[in-house]
Amino acid sequence: MAEVKLNIAGYLYAVACSDADEDRLENLGVQIDQTARRLLDELGPISESRLMLMVAILLCDRLEDTKEKAKRMGYLADDQVADILDQVTNRVEDMARLLESETEIR
Repeated sequence: MAEVKLNIAGYLYAVACSDADEDRLENLGVQIDQTARRLLDELGPISESRLMLMVAILLCDRLEDTKEKAKRMGYLADDQVADILDQVTNRVEDMARLLESETEIR
C-alpha cells in the first residue's frame, strides 16, 4: 500500500492507495489543486471544507456534462451512465469522509 501526499491549495493530504494507482492519484491531485486555486482566485478566502465541497461540485458538474455529451454521441448506454454516476458518487462520498476525518484530527 502506497501513500501519496497531495497539496491542494496549500493544504497537505496524505492519501493511501495501491502502488499501481500512485501516478493516477497524483495526476488527479493536480487537477483538484488547479480547480481549487481557480476557485480561491474567484471567491477569495473560504474555509477548507467549503473549498473542497465547491471543488467536488465543479468536478462532478464537468463529469456530468461529459457523460451527457458522450450519451448524445452514442458512446454510452443508459445503464453505463447510471453505473458511472454511482462510481463517481461513491468516490466523492469517500473523499468527503476522508476530509471530515482529516479536519477532526486538526
